[in-house]
Amino acid sequence: MGGGIARAFRRFVAADSSVQVIVAGLALALYLQGAYYGWAQLVVTVILFAGMLLLPRLPEFRREDLPVVLAAASFAGWAVVDGVLKHQPGAGVRYALLVAAVVVFAGCCRELRGGAQTDLVRGLIIVCCLVAALGWVGVVAHHGTWGFESPGLWRASSTLTYPNATAALLAIAGLVCLAVRALDPEVRLLGV
Repeated sequence: MGGGIARAFRRFVAADSSVQVIVAGLALALYLQGAYYGWAQLVVTVILFAGMLLLPRLPEFRREDLPVVLAAASFAGWAVVDGVLKHQPGAGVRYALLVAAVVVFAGCCRELRGGAQTDLVRGLIIVCCLVAALGWVGVVAHHGTWGFESPGLWRASSTLTYPNATAALLAIAGLVCLAVRALDPEVRLLGV
């Protein structure tokens, strides 16, 4: 098992620099409570944009992207309007930038080719495994930051500090692991 983690880490270190920066940005977002606070949103947005600028080419806008872009633009626009109505325009702009970063990030992921896509998925799975491990530490050690005490039960909250957010993230990561494992059943690390 330790050899598989070491191999995955070595592959990630040898990965494309854009993939490394993007995975580091997402790892930082998860570490900073899902980029919940304003300063964390700005830091994560800058790191994700920096990783995207390191890509060999930026994503092309396609006609089939229009519904997603319009939905994201509507959400971002509403965040700005809501911020202005609540006399906090900076908060709305931060959310709009974060939404833009996510949409551009998704487009950039589509542009990755060959080994870079695999490296990105592996990096994200490793980050999600670390989030899960910290959640287990929180439950086992009754650590108030990484675990959440419900009536008669400890739940893993990990770095996201909210058990349902952690569960949602790990459920998505589990589905990604199952999809990758279905394509390559020999990958033992994904079984864990």
